[in-house]
Amino acid sequence: MAATTTNYTEIQDEEANASFLLGKRDVLLNNYQSACDHLSKACERIVKLREKDTVPELAEPYFYYGQALLYLSLSEQQVFGSDIVKDTDNDENEIIEEEDIPEQ
Repeated sequence: MAATTTNYTEIQDEEANASFLLGKRDVLLNNYQSACDHLSKACERIVKLREKDTVPELAEPYFYYGQALLYLSLSEQQVFGSDIVKDTDNDENEIIEEEDIPEQ
């Protein structure tokens, strides 16, 4: 008699599996916004079906979802980060009195 083993980390639901595979592909192709959309759908579907958010089936989707969110935030930060200039004119900790500056 052959023993069959069940892999508990496989996604059993077809819709969730399809969303997961699309999201995983998008992460590998650096399309992070689309990856976040697909992976969030996959995670939501699995949580809804299993009624728990800690099932082993969610390990890989959560990993790729977190990775996509991280890289998405980093890419957005690079776009906006270089244009942000800190306004130090109104900083109360750096008040310099003109009379305290020695003349040269």
